[in-house]
Amino acid sequence: PLSVRQTIAAMDQVSVLPATPVDTTNEFRLIDANLSLHVLNHEISVGKSEDWWGPGESGAMAWSTNAEPIYALRINRIEPLYIPLLSKVFGPFRYEGLFGSLKGHRYPNAPWVHAQKINFKPTPNLEFGFSRIVVFAGEGHVPLTFGSFWNSFTSFQNVSPQTKQSRNDPGARHASFDFNYRLPFLRNWVTLYSDSIIHDDVSPVDAPRHAAINPGIYISHFPGAPKLDFRVEAVSTDPPTSHSNGGGYIYYESVYKDVYTNKGYMFGNWIGREGKGGQAWLTDRKSVV
Repeated sequence: PLSVRQTIAAMDQVSVLPATPVDTTNEFRLIDANLSLHVLNHEISVGKSEDWWGPGESGAMAWSTNAEPIYALRINRIEPLYIPLLSKVFGPFRYEGLFGSLKGHRYPNAPWVHAQKINFKPTPNLEFGFSRIVVFAGEGHVPLTFGSFWNSFTSFQNVSPQTKQSRNDPGARHASFDFNYRLPFLRNWVTLYSDSIIHDDVSPVDAPRHAAINPGIYISHFPGAPKLDFRVEAVSTDPPTSHSNGGGYIYYESVYKDVYTNKGYMFGNWIGREGKGGQAWLTDRKSVV
């Protein structure tokens, strides 16, 4: 409807989009297909693979399956790595990363994305991880070169409006933090977890008031009902800051208007911009013969 297109245009500060009808043509396309090679406990792959970078059930904040997978180069450490001294404190860790292209963007067209995630497991009951997602380059804005990639990869601080409008723009940068923890005295029963994401800051850990959060709790079974489990999650992309106004904060960027989408769908959490919601599941896992 025109009213919706006008609202989107006002929020993103762009012209009103035309009333384009939804294409009803069926088309064949690959959703999950890749070529992979196992090298020194790493899986290196090229193609389209589903990614889920978070502990929650409803939707990861950094990267989820809410949008169609992208064509990308992926490197995944599939066996935990132990480094003396470091792993003595943080435990074994795993890491993964991807580099690929995003489709369906207008401002600017044909941007690229690179993302990295690292997970630590200091105890059998605690695991936490950090990730970073950067949308950069794009037609008519910043050319894709090794220099522009390196600039976005090494940039962790906010930049001036002049830089954002130049060829030195590092792109739209988001960072996330997640953890899951099996509670004391209830190790085999209850797991507490949370996922969070922030824009233009190093991590949600150092700026929690500016972060979107997705906490949850999972009860694996109940006394007398070993096959009954319960899970509840809440999510908010409306942090308590004056910057969160009119949908222009989390999952938003001043230059990259379509920043956290692929083919028009969010590849982050389902709640979208400046939203609040929750989900709960009560599941009876009966055996089926």
